[in-house]
Amino acid sequence: MSVEESNHKKSRFDVNEDKPLSKLALRFIDEYVAKPIGSEAVIRAGYSPANADKKAYMLLEDGRVKAEIARKQKILSAKYEITQERVLKEYAKIAFANMDDFSKWNGSCSVLKNSDEIKRYKKAAVSEITQTTNSRGESSIKLKLHPKTPALDSISRHLGMFIDRKEISGPGGKPIKVDSSEPVDLSMLSDEQLSQYENLTKIVMEARLNKESKDNK
Repeated sequence: MSVEESNHKKSRFDVNEDKPLSKLALRFIDEYVAKPIGSEAVIRAGYSPANADKKAYMLLEDGRVKAEIARKQKILSAKYEITQERVLKEYAKIAFANMDDFSKWNGSCSVLKNSDEIKRYKKAAVSEITQTTNSRGESSIKLKLHPKTPALDSISRHLGMFIDRKEISGPGGKPIKVDSSEPVDLSMLSDEQLSQYENLTKIVMEARLNKESKDNK
């Protein structure tokens, strides 16, 4: 590797965490806390849209950025009383809702229950209520619930019920070297491969720590 290539990689991936964060980085933190999609937060913060995914990756790997995001998220959680239990309860209201909670059979057709017949927590599953009137002046009401599948998926992932397995590869479909004397050239990886590399590295490190912990017992 040439000196020029080495300096290029250092400027892109190494971070001096002794320096204060730039105004752009601070804006990125605010945008990410508001909507945690890295590439979008990078653009909204004022960075160039070019390589937004990689820029977001580098920012989110910066310890200062991580700490500030965690601090602001903690403040918001306390302010709005957002807890894991409360979030799961909201998901559960959607995931386990049933149309019988909102309608009843009157002998000839299904009709919506009166609002006072429906428990307040059940109403959290309602996405939309629309009323229409036909040419004869007859009105009808349509009730739509939030989709159950995303809520069930979020609950199952939080509880660790399912494990995603993906094949991870490097440039040209070759294996990614995690433990090697030769450093991985991250600039050669696509955005998806960068994310896969990060996840694989975390898995390997956790496995090593667990093994060391067992060996020391």
